Amino acid sequence: STGRGADPRPCVGAQRRRVGPPLLLQRVLRLGAVAGAGALLGGDRRRALLEQMAARTQEGNRGIAVFLGNVDAAQNYRGNDYKFRQDSSFLYFWGVDEPWFAAVLDLDSADECIYGNDVDIDDIIWMGPQPSVASKGEAVGCARTLPLAEFDKAVAAAVAAGRPVHFLPPARYYNQMKLAELTGISTSAVRKV
Repeated sequence: STGRGADPRPCVGAQRRRVGPPLLLQRVLRLGAVAGAGALLGGDRRRALLEQMAARTQEGNRGIAVFLGNVDAAQNYRGNDYKFRQDSSFLYFWGVDEPWFAAVLDLDSADECIYGNDVDIDDIIWMGPQPSVASKGEAVGCARTLPLAEFDKAVAAAVAAGRPVHFLPPARYYNQMKLAELTGISTSAVRKV
């Protein structure tokens, strides 16, 4: 059993080694369990999501919920980007409206982490001093932040341990390919959650 009832579609989980897109996170959002939380801030929204996911899954094997923020999208070459637009789900739950961020919410331990990279000297020359990732995390109620490279390791560790990995269908191809790479499922399967 994958903890998802009678749904025959595969998921990343302890009971199955076959990997596929889990639907529980999408179901919780579709059912409006968190939709009424429009006036809540990110931390309250994440707590509401944790409660709803806990009510629908088996304790001890809830897994992680993965949120990928959008990245810059080039128009015709890397330095010529479209105006940035953050993924709506990432913005709703995590409140960070900048490219190259990701987050993990552990549904068993309630641990949460935002992953992103602090700007380097090249960026500071063009943009001036910028707030750190830690200060951005603190501003949205998330005390734990790590470099973006650690996100891949966190998801890989969950997959290796057989923990379910929940995610929403990505709108951008970069995120679709990233989730496929991290979970080992096909890009077309990631898109069809």
